Amino acid sequence: MLLYRSSIVVAFEDVMLSSCAEFTIDYTRDRRSSSRKEALFGIASRCQELNRDLSASQIALSFVERERIGSTASDRGVAFPRAVIEGDHLPLLVVTKLEKEILFDHVDYRKVDVIISIVGSSADCTLMNQVTGKLRRILRASELLAEIRTPGDAEKIKGKIADSLS
Repeated sequence: MLLYRSSIVVAFEDVMLSSCAEFTIDYTRDRRSSSRKEALFGIASRCQELNRDLSASQIALSFVERERIGSTASDRGVAFPRAVIEGDHLPLLVVTKLEKEILFDHVDYRKVDVIISIVGSSADCTLMNQVTGKLRRILRASELLAEIRTPGDAEKIKGKIADSLS
């Protein structure tokens, strides 16, 4: 896996968020996962590596509970799972490129090769919604998704993700 961690401040077009807009961005490639469950548990483990105060099992459980409500997969091969974990920690935005497409939605048989997950506390829900919404719009209208899918420098890709959010 490629590892990258950085804290940034995000300013949205219509809303300037204060210190709560700081979050960690991580970009990694997953060469092992062959199912939604494996991918989500792998991302939860990565979150714990980035912040030892977080519990991988608690994050994974939150991802799975969210997926039970309805799939977070989109029509462009991207899923947007999220986990709300109580505590005092910076939100995490973990972008994962899967080497193998996986079936993410058993109802629509949607396959996913990019997972953009966000983990934060209940105090971060507004930020999490804004970041997810903005990324959905950006990925529809820009070349960022193609860059995420193309093997490349993790730092450069993370920088482009950060730039697209600011």
